[in-house]
Amino acid sequence: MSDINLCNIENLRPEDPNLAVAIACLLGEPAVNLISRITTILGGEFVISTTKKVIALQTEGGVPTLNGSRNRTSGGIFFSFVKKTIARDIVKLIFNEKPRQAIEPLEANFSKLTV
Repeated sequence: MSDINLCNIENLRPEDPNLAVAIACLLGEPAVNLISRITTILGGEFVISTTKKVIALQTEGGVPTLNGSRNRTSGGIFFSFVKKTIARDIVKLIFNEKPRQAIEPLEANFSKLTV
């Protein structure tokens, strides 16, 4: 991102067509498409508000991972907050979540691959 002003939370507007890119910049998050999907479904105001909460949490020292070995990334906090805030059916729509039993066989097949 070349325009550093785009990476300033105070410059963001809910109707900005580049909002998802700016939020990704602020969070250091490479999953711009996922942030774009969240913005489209939940709206720019929700995304800006959530990003402000993430920035505040990070300023206060961050949020540890479940096992406490490190702090979550800003993007990880953002996505976790989204998942905890909205209805489960909307979470599935946004994150394209599949039932766990369908994913486990794929993971087993990946472990058999050699590079």
